Amino acid sequence: MIYYATQVHTGREQKFIDQVKQHLPEESSVQQFIFLRRELHVQRHGVMKNELQPLFPGYVFLETDKELDPDSRSLIRESEYFYRFLKSNQH
Repeated sequence: MIYYATQVHTGREQKFIDQVKQHLPEESSVQQFIFLRRELHVQRHGVMKNELQPLFPGYVFLETDKELDPDSRSLIRESEYFYRFLKSNQH
């Protein structure tokens, strides 16, 4: 598996995922979008609530079975909430 890290508009991670999934072709190499969240106990106005908050706000990870094809890469780059692909620290 190959993983890509993308930086997206903070707070719009799920909208980014939904938008890309809607336009991504079936034969795309993208297997899965990973948006990690954790459940926090938050007190607001004296009331305790459980909320799902992003573990890495503004970042979405892509899992692919092979190198990301040019069409998928272009589609991701052109999506509304996309900022950039993070560089690999191995090359």
